[in-house]
Amino acid sequence: MLFLFACKGKTEQNGAPHPIISYLETNRVAPTTYVINKFNDHDVIFIGENHWIKQQVEFVKDLIPVLYENGIYNLGTEFLNYEDTETANQLITAETFDDKLAEEIAFNSDWGWGYKEYIDVYKKAWELNKNLPNDAKRFKIFGIQEVMDFSYVQKEEDFQNPEIMSKVFAGSYEFDEDEGYSAHAIQTEVLDKGEKALIHSGIHHAFTSYYQPRFNAATKSFGGVYEKERMGNLVKNKIGDKTMTIFLHGSWGSEDDTEEVFPVEGVLDRLFSIEDYQKYMPFGVDTENTPFGDLAGENSKYKYGYPNFSLKDFCDGYIFFTPISDYEVVTQISDFIKPEQVDYIKGQEFEYRDKDLTAKDLNDTIRIWLEKGQEKLNNIKY
Repeated sequence: MLFLFACKGKTEQNGAPHPIISYLETNRVAPTTYVINKFNDHDVIFIGENHWIKQQVEFVKDLIPVLYENGIYNLGTEFLNYEDTETANQLITAETFDDKLAEEIAFNSDWGWGYKEYIDVYKKAWELNKNLPNDAKRFKIFGIQEVMDFSYVQKEEDFQNPEIMSKVFAGSYEFDEDEGYSAHAIQTEVLDKGEKALIHSGIHHAFTSYYQPRFNAATKSFGGVYEKERMGNLVKNKIGDKTMTIFLHGSWGSEDDTEEVFPVEGVLDRLFSIEDYQKYMPFGVDTENTPFGDLAGENSKYKYGYPNFSLKDFCDGYIFFTPISDYEVVTQISDFIKPEQVDYIKGQEFEYRDKDLTAKDLNDTIRIWLEKGQEKLNNIKY
């Protein structure tokens, strides 16, 4: 019923304000305040993004000084190799900010991750630390990503060879769980030290209570198997309700996983496209025991295995900035790929091995990815 009447912003029964609006009229909390408040009774908060969306990354960046002011001194990130943690913290505590080093750290985590907004996360932490008193505790960023070496893959069949893949994922093969390496990083950097942290990653890694259904794209079916060893799931197993998942408003995969669709059947994007309601943006909100939690998601692959699937199954908290139609992709760093890095990239990308590629070709590839990403944002389905 909420979806049917979101365009008009009224309920069918009596013309009263939409339940979502009624809730926000008395319970609206700004996104930054929402996150900080949640640390009152949580030690580790996972904040899940879609990737490449400017507004989402900038929000995490802008949280850094507010986290510090409230006694949260750690940011864990998917976009940094765990083994580069010491280097990253040398970067953000140095006398001057080294853009070249920041780009090298980003390249190490993913050769194609040449985006200004992700580098700006480090720069914001550096600005904070530089202005602290000499004896003050420094803000820290640590990686949760493992180093992957795909140079061991020589043919397509190698992807199915456990012996070869154990070399590709050498760090994680010592862990029984799929994302045990990332959970171990959080254990070591946060839990063992009795501290708190915000963890920034793609939403699939950030699930704590939700078990992601494995949808088989080839057969277009759900076989009853769930991903139960996401990083967030594993931390939840350790500390229970001291952790939670916050989703940054973004698209979901469709029922057949072939395209992107608006989350919760488009209710929020339709509703906050109405001018009268835009004054309530942005906001953060719980999904349990609120009208937001009851928003259905029958248009998405996330529904499989969850009868009457709704937002409260998917995440604990939700942050809404603006309708997705207003989203922008992140900014490409000019000449991020250098000529001396081309051979390394060709060694990592099986399909590039025999191609005559230049740094310009690879930088153009990053540009095309972003152009397609923006096009996808512009064409999300209801």
